[in-house]
Amino acid sequence: MKLELGYWDIRGLAAPARMMLYYSGKDYTDTTFSPVKNEDGTWGYGSWFVDRKPQIQKVNPYANLPFICHDEKVITQSNAVYQYIGRLTSLCGKSEDEIEKNEQTLCQVFDLRNAVVDVAYNNAQYDQNMPIHFSKTVPAHYKKFNNWLEVNGTDFFSGSEPLTADFHVWEMLDQHQGWAKDAGIADPLRNFAALQKFYDHFARLEKMKSYFASEVSKLSYNNVSAAFITPKAK
Repeated sequence: MKLELGYWDIRGLAAPARMMLYYSGKDYTDTTFSPVKNEDGTWGYGSWFVDRKPQIQKVNPYANLPFICHDEKVITQSNAVYQYIGRLTSLCGKSEDEIEKNEQTLCQVFDLRNAVVDVAYNNAQYDQNMPIHFSKTVPAHYKKFNNWLEVNGTDFFSGSEPLTADFHVWEMLDQHQGWAKDAGIADPLRNFAALQKFYDHFARLEKMKSYFASEVSKLSYNNVSAAFITPKAK
């Protein structure tokens, strides 16, 4: 059975999974769900919650986005999805040391992802929280990532080749680059040389060219309900 990845029609939590699949040349179906604007101006999400989620729940009661359908299996929860793809494509690590480093980084980057959601989807306090996010939260996370790279002395977070966590770290860095530029905030990578080197190196990987040329790489960062959706065209 061909692998199916399901998510909203945004980058969000699906971007790392999509990047891994493009990087590995893995054939898959990208199923996206789109909100529909109601007459009263609110948004409806029935394409997922009504049309597909009940089907998924019959197989996997944890049903959520993103999900993977493959060989009669349904895998959900973001890190489980990343690791499932990683096992299919040899992106989980070749040694115990690589596996341990990769798993720790997967958890660490999700802390940053959760912080992004707390700001981007808190519309009422967005103007108050966004500057704090970039002045305090982001540097605190970036310092950890930067120090990890320096201590381990590797090009990527677990070794000499990218593993599943590297794709999510890169996505978070890239989203913050676009977000900061849109908000007129100084480059958040400016004081983190090792992290900047990782960001630039990853973007130049030959195996990533097909992803960066794809339409899915150009999707919005966040869903329509967010205060910050995607950088404005300049």
